[in-house]
Amino acid sequence: MPWRVGRDFRHLSQAAHIFLERSRALVLPLCVIAKPIHSARGVIWPPAVAPKLKHSHASIIEPTNVLPEDLAQRHVQQKTLESVLCLDKPKEGGTDGNELISLAPPSDVLSTIGQLFVQYPSRCTVTDLRKSQGTFDLVMYLRHPRAFAISLYLLEQGLADRALWVLELATQIGASCPPKSWQYLTAKFAEQEEWRGVRRIVKLARQRLGYTTVKLLNWRLRAWMENQRYVPVEDVLAMFETERVNPSRLTYHLLVAMHLRNCDLAAALTGLRAMESAGFPVTAKTCAILVLGYRSFGLTASIKARALAAIGTGDEVVSAVILNGLVQLLLDAEDSSGVAEVLSSVSQPSGDRPYDLGASSIQDDDERVGSSTPSAASRPSSLRSTQAASQRNLISVSTYNILLDHLSRQGDLTRAMHVVQQMRVAQVSPDSKTAAALVRLYSTAGFHNDALHVVASALGGASDALDLLTSLGFVASTVPEFPIPPPIPPTIHLLNALLRSLKKTLQVRELSVVLDIMRIMKVNPNAATITIVLSGLQGRARPGELIKIVRLLKSRGVVPARGHLHVLLQALLSREQAVARPRGWSQLRSLTSSSSQDTPASSPRQTEADVAGVGCEPTAGITFSHFRRGNNLLRPIVQSLSARNVRNDRVTFALRIKHFALVKRDLVAAHEQFRLMVRSGFRPNRYHYGALMQGYAAAGNLKGATKVMRAAADAGLLPDVKMYTIIIAGYAGLARPKEAMRAFRSMVAEGITPDVPAIDALVSAFFRKREYGTARRVLLRLWTQVAPFPDALAEAPLKELARAFRALHAGNANRPERLTRRQRHEVRRMFRDLSQWGKTGPRSEAVEESARHVHNVSTS
Repeated sequence: MPWRVGRDFRHLSQAAHIFLERSRALVLPLCVIAKPIHSARGVIWPPAVAPKLKHSHASIIEPTNVLPEDLAQRHVQQKTLESVLCLDKPKEGGTDGNELISLAPPSDVLSTIGQLFVQYPSRCTVTDLRKSQGTFDLVMYLRHPRAFAISLYLLEQGLADRALWVLELATQIGASCPPKSWQYLTAKFAEQEEWRGVRRIVKLARQRLGYTTVKLLNWRLRAWMENQRYVPVEDVLAMFETERVNPSRLTYHLLVAMHLRNCDLAAALTGLRAMESAGFPVTAKTCAILVLGYRSFGLTASIKARALAAIGTGDEVVSAVILNGLVQLLLDAEDSSGVAEVLSSVSQPSGDRPYDLGASSIQDDDERVGSSTPSAASRPSSLRSTQAASQRNLISVSTYNILLDHLSRQGDLTRAMHVVQQMRVAQVSPDSKTAAALVRLYSTAGFHNDALHVVASALGGASDALDLLTSLGFVASTVPEFPIPPPIPPTIHLLNALLRSLKKTLQVRELSVVLDIMRIMKVNPNAATITIVLSGLQGRARPGELIKIVRLLKSRGVVPARGHLHVLLQALLSREQAVARPRGWSQLRSLTSSSSQDTPASSPRQTEADVAGVGCEPTAGITFSHFRRGNNLLRPIVQSLSARNVRNDRVTFALRIKHFALVKRDLVAAHEQFRLMVRSGFRPNRYHYGALMQGYAAAGNLKGATKVMRAAADAGLLPDVKMYTIIIAGYAGLARPKEAMRAFRSMVAEGITPDVPAIDALVSAFFRKREYGTARRVLLRLWTQVAPFPDALAEAPLKELARAFRALHAGNANRPERLTRRQRHEVRRMFRDLSQWGKTGPRSEAVEESARHVHNVSTS
C-alpha cells in the first residue's frame, strides 16, 4: 500500500507539472504586430545631427514602429546560412509540440547543482551522487522530464557547461524526453554557438533513445563545420548508413558548404555529385550555398553565370542571398560596373544608376579590361532573367552593408555617403553591421571622433562604458560631421570594428578599454576578436610571444582557427624577410644584374606529388630557417589544424609564394605554388601577383616583374600604386634612376596618384646613384603630391627631409613600440580571461542573432 500511494503521488505530481507548463500563456509583445521597420514612411535616420541640437541619441522613428533588433532583423536582414539550409529553428514555449519550456528550479536544487558542479566539473556519476549529502531533492527533479527544462533554463542564463552537466547526469538517472525535445535543445545550443554542446547532445540523444534521426545527424554535421572539423564526404555518408538513416537534401547542402569553407573544391564537387546521385537535383538553394562559399576561391565566369541565372528562380530569401553573394564576389574581383548592373537589374526601374561605384576594372572574368558596358540588347540572357526579380525588391540592408564594408576598406568616404543616401531614399533601416561598417569607414577616412559617436550611440545610457570610450579620445560635445545611425544594441560586430580601427596603433591600455566595454555591455568576444587583437599586436610583440598566446588559448579550450595561423605565419615571415633583406637607402642589396631571363637559377624542381601534397597542409609547407624555434612552437597548432583536415587557402598560398620569392629567392618554386593554387580552383588576386613581382624585383629581373604586372592586368586586375612601387623600388635597388623615373611617369600617365612609398622609392634611386642633389630636388618637387610642404624644412638636409616625408605615411606614423615585460604579462592575462569568457556569464541576445548572418560563411 505505501508503495502504491507513492506511485500515485508521483503520477499526480507529474500530471500537475505538465498541466502547469502547458497552461502558461505566451505573451507576445505588441511590436510583433506592428508595421515592419523597413516600411516606415519618412526619413529613417538623419543625414547628420543639426549643430543647434548638438548630439542626440534619440531616434526619429515613430515609437509604434520601433522593433527590438532581434525581431526587426527577422524582417529586414537575410537569414543567409540558416535560411538557405533550412535548419530547424526552435519555437518559443514549446509551440512545435516538444512541450519543453525553460523552468527555474528551487533555490536549494540550484544550489546543490552548483556545489556538485564545482566538485565534479567534468562529469558527475550516480556513485558521486550517493557520496554527496542532501541530493535527494535533486535526484527527484532529475528523474522527472523537467530536468531538460532545468537544463534549458541554465543555458538561457549563459551556463552552457552546467546545462550539459545536468543533461548528462539526468540521462544517467533515467530521465527521458521525446526526439522533438532533443532537437529543440540542440537548436537552442546552436543559437548560442555552443557547438561542442550540440555534438554532446546528439550523442546523448542517441544513447538514450537507442536510435537517432536525420535532423540530429544534420546538427552534428553542422557542429563539425562550425568547429572546423572537416569530415570527408565518404565518412559522413558511411555514418548515415551505419545509423540506418537516409541523408536529406540538407545533409548534402551541409557537406557542400563545409568543404567550400575548407577551401576543398574537389570534396565539394564530390558532395554535389553524391547529392544528384541520391535523387536531389541542384536547386536555387544549392546555388546560394555555392555563391556564399565561393568567396574563398574568387569569382569565376561559371559561378557568375550560374548566380545570374538563379536570381529570381527561388523564393525571395534565397534570391536575396544569391544576389548578396554575387555582389560580394564582384566587389572582390573589383568589378564595380558589374555590381551596378546587377543591382540595377533587380531594383525598381529608374532612369539613373544609383549604385554606380565607379569605373569598372573587369567586365567579365575572362575579358580584357577596357571594353564598353554592354547595352540592354547585348546583355546575357542570364542577366536579363534577373529583371524578373525586380518586382520583388531583393536589395536589403545586407546589400548596403556589403557595399559600405567594401568602401570602408578603401576609405572612399564620398561614394560611401552616396550609398548611405540611397539607403535613406529606399527607406531601409540600418542595423548593427551598418554601424560597424560606418565605424570602419570613418576611422579609415580619418574621422575618429565620428566613429566613436557611432559606438557611443549603441552604448546608450551605460555611463561606465561611455566613460571608458572617453579615454579612447571620444569628445561627446563635438558634433559629428557625417551620418550617425539610430541607437542599436551593441554587438560583437560593432566592438570588433572598434578594435579594428585601433589595430594599427593598438596599445595595451586601449585593448583593455575595449574588452572592459564588452564586459559592461555583456557582449562576448568571438574568434574574429582574437584574430584582430593578434594582428594588432603583431608589430609590438615578437612572433614567439604571439605563438605562446595562441597555445595558451588552445590549452584553455579555444580551437585554433585558420585566421590565427595567418597572423602567426605573417609575423614569422616578416621576421625572416627583415633578416634576409634589410631595409633603408644606404643598405645596398646584393642583387644580381638585370637579366632577360624570366626565372633565375634555383633549387632542384619539386615533383608534382610533392607540390600536390603541400597543397593539403594547413601551412602549405612553410618552414623558417632563421627562426627555427618558431617551427617547433607552431607544431601543436599545425597538428590541431591537420587533425581536423583544415586545408590552406588563398592567404596561405600568398604567404607561401612570398616566402619562396623573397626569403628563399626561389622563383621556380614560387611559380610552382602559383600554378598549384590555380589548379586547386583559387583565383589569384593582387597579393599573389605582387608576391611574384617582389621576387623578380629582389632578383633584379625587372622585365619579369613587368610581365607579371601585365599578366595581372590581363586577369582583370589593373595596375595600382603598389605594383608600380615594386617596379620603381626594383630599379632603385639596382641604382638605375632613369628607369625608375620612367616607371614613375608611366604610373602617373595611367592616372594613378603616387603615395609616400612610391615617391620614397623614386628618391632612393637617385640616392643610391649618389646623385644627392637630384634626390633632394625630386623629393621637394613631389612632396606636394602627398601633403603641403612645411616651410620649417626648407633648409633641412636630405636625411631629415626623408624622415619627415616618411612620417606622412599612415603605416610609418606612430609606429608602436615593443611590449615591455609587464605589458606582456598583462596581455596574457587578458587572453586568459578571453578564453573563459561566456562560460560563466550571460550571453547577449545580439551575439546570438549575429551568428545567423552572412559572414559566418563568407568570411570564414
